[in-house]
Amino acid sequence: SCRPGGSSSCHNPFGRGPPASGPRVSSPLDSDPANSHPSSLSASGQSDTEALPDPATSSTSGLPSLSTICHLQVPLLYHVPKAARNSWSGILSAALEDVVSRPTDLDSWSRLFMLPKCVLFLPPFRSRRKSHDLLYLIKERLQSWRNGEFLALWDKVTVRAAQLPRTGSSPQSDANVRRARRAVEAGHLSKAIQALSSRGLAPPSHESYLELLSKHPQSPLPASPLPLAPPDSLPPSSPPHTPLSPLPSSIPPSSPSVSPPLFSSPSPPPPTPPSPPPLLPTLFSPPLPSPSLTPAAVLQAVRSFPLDTAPGPTGLRASHIKEAVCCPSPCRAQSTLQQLTLFVVFLSSGDCPSSVIPHLCGATLLASLKKSGGLRPIAVGEVLRRLTSKCLSSLVLPQVRHILPPHQVGVGCSNGAESIVHSLKLILANQSIPSNSKCCLLLDFSNAFNCINRLSMFSEVRSKIPLLSNWVECCYGAQPNLLFGDYIIPSCCGVQQGDPLGPLLFSLVLQPIVERLESEVPGLVLNSWYLDDGVLCGSSDDLLAALTIIEDLGPSHGLHLNLSKSLLYLPPDIASNPHPLPSAIPSTSVGFVLLGAPVGPPDFCRSIVQERVESIKASLELLPLLEDSQSQFSLLRSCLGLPKLLCALRTTSPDVLSSVTMDFDAIIFDFLSELVGGSLTSWSRCKAALPIKLGGVGLRLASQHSSAIFLASVTACSPLILSLSGQEVPPSYVSAALVAFASSAELSDLTSISELDLPISQKSLSGLIDKVNYNALLSSTQDIRSKALLLSSSIPHAGDWIGVLPSPNLGLHLLDCEFRLCLRYCPSCCPLPSQGDPVPCA
Repeated sequence: SCRPGGSSSCHNPFGRGPPASGPRVSSPLDSDPANSHPSSLSASGQSDTEALPDPATSSTSGLPSLSTICHLQVPLLYHVPKAARNSWSGILSAALEDVVSRPTDLDSWSRLFMLPKCVLFLPPFRSRRKSHDLLYLIKERLQSWRNGEFLALWDKVTVRAAQLPRTGSSPQSDANVRRARRAVEAGHLSKAIQALSSRGLAPPSHESYLELLSKHPQSPLPASPLPLAPPDSLPPSSPPHTPLSPLPSSIPPSSPSVSPPLFSSPSPPPPTPPSPPPLLPTLFSPPLPSPSLTPAAVLQAVRSFPLDTAPGPTGLRASHIKEAVCCPSPCRAQSTLQQLTLFVVFLSSGDCPSSVIPHLCGATLLASLKKSGGLRPIAVGEVLRRLTSKCLSSLVLPQVRHILPPHQVGVGCSNGAESIVHSLKLILANQSIPSNSKCCLLLDFSNAFNCINRLSMFSEVRSKIPLLSNWVECCYGAQPNLLFGDYIIPSCCGVQQGDPLGPLLFSLVLQPIVERLESEVPGLVLNSWYLDDGVLCGSSDDLLAALTIIEDLGPSHGLHLNLSKSLLYLPPDIASNPHPLPSAIPSTSVGFVLLGAPVGPPDFCRSIVQERVESIKASLELLPLLEDSQSQFSLLRSCLGLPKLLCALRTTSPDVLSSVTMDFDAIIFDFLSELVGGSLTSWSRCKAALPIKLGGVGLRLASQHSSAIFLASVTACSPLILSLSGQEVPPSYVSAALVAFASSAELSDLTSISELDLPISQKSLSGLIDKVNYNALLSSTQDIRSKALLLSSSIPHAGDWIGVLPSPNLGLHLLDCEFRLCLRYCPSCCPLPSQGDPVPCA
């Protein structure tokens, strides 16, 4: 059999064991969003109290309740050891199969929820000094699980949780450096940068709880869910679930069935809840269809999770699932993928027991400290829930592309933000549009994602994408638990921003307002939205009419404008004229930042981008804290080099930013000089600016490639620009960039980017510039040694070592002196003598 032990090991009788509880702890591995997440321990609503068992989720076999499992915090392994992945895959498959075959059995759910913590909890350091010690422990736990020793394993988890320190004793800066080092070694480079400058998390306290509670509006459950069909025409209920046979090449949709009640047992009433929102009219409709998903689609969704995806309350990571469905045994991997697909199909049908929904659809809530003060809530949902949403979002993507565009480009549209910026810049530069029709209103909603009306959301989903209705109402029809330390905040309104379906659901709620603006205010020159960021362009009277519609319709959908954070732009020649818009909206006639891109005169754009360059410089000054040149270079090349300025370079003409990009290049290469311990000659600098495959180190010059970046963006956005603004991109908009690109790529007779006989993308255009620079560098040097260095370093795979992550566990980490020496030699800052006797080998 491909799954030793099968699911039969999950049906052993259990005796009553000791209570599965323990003190609240703080994980040394998961204490910041730059690394992972902390779970919480016990009670609901009051600090320093012990969690009470939940009768609805308590096991009759002595297993811990779902609430206890989700509250217990213990550090887990990021990855399953490779030699144990076959066994892990079989056990996870059995747990999934057990739930699908017996979905109303709470013991099956308890075993699935506790599996990651029981098998993959991180032992003390003394027990894992060597890799084979850790492997032995994991294999031993897997065998114990296979033997049905669930309570014994859970007791070990609670003991391990009790051994963890309650709070960190080291300063925040030291903790940041440790988290950044771990993130770099694991390949989580963006999280490493975040960790270095992190202000940390606010510890759970009553004050923090009240602030987070204010960001999650509370309301009682609606009197009744939206019915699927009239009471006298209900179809017969579905037969009870039975064990499912292995999947064929594709999974057919399950037979229609009546959805279960949307709402679980209510949580303890929140303090001073507002009045309940009005119920929508009763909607009668035929039974909603269930989605048809294939194992290939589920596997693609599993692989789409980023490497640094944090786990939810159960501790199960996306990497754990990925290693189960891609384990060394193809037969076992396929079997686990089939069971995972059946589980996802089961969840998407909305048939999850009501007592499980608050835990499966809940999240761990973190409180990140804002630089401007206050707390930013970060909800980390359960991975299995996010996987189901990912699969469904991919399934309905073609349908979404026919519903939301052309005005809403935040979902299902590539280059949506850039297209809005380009469209607005073209409108402001269009001489045929009068100045009084170029007023711009940037809209901001108060806590938009957390406040939308869920009944409005259910209605829009049923009418536009009924395939999602069962799963959406399962997730949001109840009040899932948001776990913040010892506190539980019921999620009563809005969508979780970590939900892959969250942006789509928000956009569906907003869409009736967007369509109303299109029909009732036809004078708007631009009516564009990127999720909750809206930009309207037209006369002041048109903007007032649009604002009135939004203020009238928004509250019924849970959308409330924040006028103080909105912005009104008036062209300079009419800035002094009176306008009818509310005075509470700040106004400007200089320029503004739209979706991260500067919009305005050249001086304004330069000042905004220069501020970002200074911010990058400040981040570079933190890299030496890592005390590891290989880690510093990895972060420099991947996070703080040219990619850091891409947003501005793709939306701003290169002639506007020429001086800023030169300053940026100087900062990057000054840091590289400090890293290698010597100054770079002009030849060495040109070589270092080449991509790795051409013998460089991959630090492209922004001043050379800004024209290619801008042209690639405009070309990719042209169709969407036409649908948003109704105008073609004029040649004058790209003329400066075209001249700069023709000069860099040595294409003097180029008059249009369409004349190039290659796909127009940033990669292809920058490739032309790189090839020209390589040939120029090769022909300009008369030094045989330098020419040989350039030729040898540009052969295939010669520079693979440059992009390797500094992972000691994989044996890929170089000593600081070794990496500096290699990096000096690559751009020809070679400290070895060029004449005389060679240095003897020791």
